Amino acid sequence: MKIVHIILIYFVFSSFSLAEEDMSPEEYFINGTNLLKPHLNEFNPQMGLRYMLIAADKKYEYAPFGLCVALSIEKEILDLEHAYAWCYVADKIGNKYSDQAKARLNKVGKGIENSGGAKALEKAKQRAIETYGS
Repeated sequence: MKIVHIILIYFVFSSFSLAEEDMSPEEYFINGTNLLKPHLNEFNPQMGLRYMLIAADKKYEYAPFGLCVALSIEKEILDLEHAYAWCYVADKIGNKYSDQAKARLNKVGKGIENSGGAKALEKAKQRAIETYGS
């Protein structure tokens, strides 16, 4: 009986990895955002973050803003320093979400400064510049 379970698990995981390879950057982004919706049964913040990072790596235009928001509000993956960097990137890209990204950049920056001080904010700004450039 145990061997059947092992074989079944192998086929399930291998089919997921094959499905992942066939996704477009937009599909990674959409699936990632869906996995970040707490009211859905598929809620999985870590996998959602992974998919959104893949979408960003594949240069999907809206991924930086999605990461900006997700990393600044979702408790299980909350990382204000990373969120700040992605908000900075989303602001600099110049798409329809750039204004919202700039507003969130300021909000996240204030949160970083309030919790970690001016040095923490400077570190986040440096990371943002290293991520995108000045």
